[in-house]
Amino acid sequence: MKLNRQQGQTMVEAIFIVTIVALLISGLVAGIIYSGRVAYSSKYRAWAIELAQKKMEEWRSMKEGDPESFWNLVAGATTPIREGVTNPATFDLTTTFTDYQVINGLRRVKVTIEVEWREGDQSRTARIISYLTD
Repeated sequence: MKLNRQQGQTMVEAIFIVTIVALLISGLVAGIIYSGRVAYSSKYRAWAIELAQKKMEEWRSMKEGDPESFWNLVAGATTPIREGVTNPATFDLTTTFTDYQVINGLRRVKVTIEVEWREGDQSRTARIISYLTD
């Protein structure tokens, strides 16, 4: 007596393969979305650091070009100086002068520049700190 065997896939095997493929595709899509977010975040962080560095250079130029005005500003600065920057995106830039000292006739101040921006529902911050002296 001969048994008649069917060739091909059973329904259970087909469902199993479709499930595996769906899981692989969803993992791939999630990875692509995550890498896009990381690239977006990196781009904004780079812009923020560039803005902070440019601002620090502006303070250095002011100190070199008009030292008395700079040191008068620093000595009287009791609150942070806030600025909004909208190019290339919307950033809030804050400069804070702290630890102002005159040591042996030389002036020194700690300059902290923070740049804040929003990514979705989260606030991000980049900060640079430097000391400026006479």
